[in-house]
Amino acid sequence: MLGVPIWRDAPVPLGRVVNHRVVWAALAMILGINAISIAISRGRDFGILQIIIPAALCAVASLFALWQLWLIAVAARRTIREGGDLRFAGLAIVGAAVAAAAVAGILHVKAVPQLTEMWNIHHGDERLSDLDLIVTNEGRTLILDGALGMAAATRVKAALEQNAALRTVVVAGPGGRVGPAYQIARLIRARGLDTRVEHQCYSACTVVFLGGVRRSIGPRGELGFHRLSFPGMDEGELADANRALRDFMAFAGQVSAPFIRKVMETPAESIWIPTPEELLEAGVIHRK
Repeated sequence: MLGVPIWRDAPVPLGRVVNHRVVWAALAMILGINAISIAISRGRDFGILQIIIPAALCAVASLFALWQLWLIAVAARRTIREGGDLRFAGLAIVGAAVAAAAVAGILHVKAVPQLTEMWNIHHGDERLSDLDLIVTNEGRTLILDGALGMAAATRVKAALEQNAALRTVVVAGPGGRVGPAYQIARLIRARGLDTRVEHQCYSACTVVFLGGVRRSIGPRGELGFHRLSFPGMDEGELADANRALRDFMAFAGQVSAPFIRKVMETPAESIWIPTPEELLEAGVIHRK
């Protein structure tokens, strides 16, 4: 393009080489990282192809970007040999090295965590597989205690189908996958069941809790809220997911707008534990 070959060096002025190759490298990285983000936004179960294809695109794009940066250094050395501007050539080499380090940083901070999490989901979320389901109170109460992995909704659906007398679901746990949490909340609402918290119910667990028709909290119960997160994704990339959480709380949970705003203001790495009075006032619970 305009005398700058994509794959090799050529006798082109260094300034033009830098301009073109930096643009190509940046576009390649945007394409590669977005391929993973798109796969995450469209996938739930993450089949093997949903992981391999974006991973391959990201790898190819990253190698292409690094090659463009290497060719900048090659052109800079050529400029030095030909007696060109030594200062500009030196800056070009340093800039290419810094940009290469930035590419590596992006892969480390964004691509690798995202692909690792997708792989974990594909393999069944072994670290989120400790959900206990216990039916008590002569078949009228179902206790859900533990983290929510991708198989959680299937297990809860089976428990609901096998226990027609259920009236209340008691939930507890540190959270987990929000997708299964939405599914369980819909299952609870479809059966017209109540929900209750006796201990700690944080993060995605609160989504399950909001599925109850009538919701209550025990003397030692705690509900903990925050924005959604996914490894390697920033707030902009998570905007749609948090918008869906906000809509769920407003329309399905009938939670007040000020309360939802507070949840959205709580960083994913933090937790907000409202008082029972705050929960009651916001419509999160209907009785203590």
